[in-house]
Amino acid sequence: MDTIKSYFEHLFMALPVNGEVKRAKEELLGIAEDRYHELKDQGKSENEAIGTVIEEFGNIDELASELGISVNGRKSYREHFMEKKEAENFLNTYEKADYHLGLGIFLLYISPVMLIFLGLLNSRSTWYNDISPIVSPAFIVCLGVPFLLVLIALGLCLIIYSSFSRRPYRYLENERFVTAYDAGVFINEKHVQQQRQFVFRIMIAVTLLVIGIVPLVFMGAFYDGVPVVIRGIAVDAFMVMYGLSIMFFILAGMSQKRFKIITQTGRFARKRLVRL
Repeated sequence: MDTIKSYFEHLFMALPVNGEVKRAKEELLGIAEDRYHELKDQGKSENEAIGTVIEEFGNIDELASELGISVNGRKSYREHFMEKKEAENFLNTYEKADYHLGLGIFLLYISPVMLIFLGLLNSRSTWYNDISPIVSPAFIVCLGVPFLLVLIALGLCLIIYSSFSRRPYRYLENERFVTAYDAGVFINEKHVQQQRQFVFRIMIAVTLLVIGIVPLVFMGAFYDGVPVVIRGIAVDAFMVMYGLSIMFFILAGMSQKRFKIITQTGRFARKRLVRL
């Protein structure tokens, strides 16, 4: 019933605020409640009953015309009704897209690690002074450059696929919608889980960032006595740890965004005039 009441609050926002409109809204809400209970008595589920009631009442232009009320040039709209299945598909799709985005950025960030490591193996001071290089420039080009290009290609593909996979549900970012009762319960349960995951991911991201800095601090403290290869490993380790840290920060932040979309809060609250 709260969903139906919220639907009517949204619906009548396009009409002028006066006694006539208020009486019409109360009358129609009473009819909607009676129809809802009638459908429930017929064995309809909560979701089916609410969906049928909203479908039968049409849009605000039709109601205003039947009631003889002018909308005074205001824009009217038809509320989108979100069922549980749609909410599940949206959250699952956006969660997978977030992983693809985070992994894509991680691959882009670590793409130079092989070139860095091989370049240091080519140094004449790899272990101690006056020692011949371990690898040749040709080997660096044959192995390091393809490694770089492959990771860049994979990273870009994942980022593009992440954006493309969200496309079927982009409309939820730009339009108002009413959530079915069971969909609302499902979203609230998932939101509670997401808040715990958010804190956990932020903790992992900070931990990885701190761990990644440790080798650089150690290398800086004992720079003269550290072989060049160890210095390269320290730099590569930092880049990998820092890349993973960025990935977890992205996963945490994007999880917040998808729940702001589906709960119509934050910068997406412009779509929502009444909280369900």
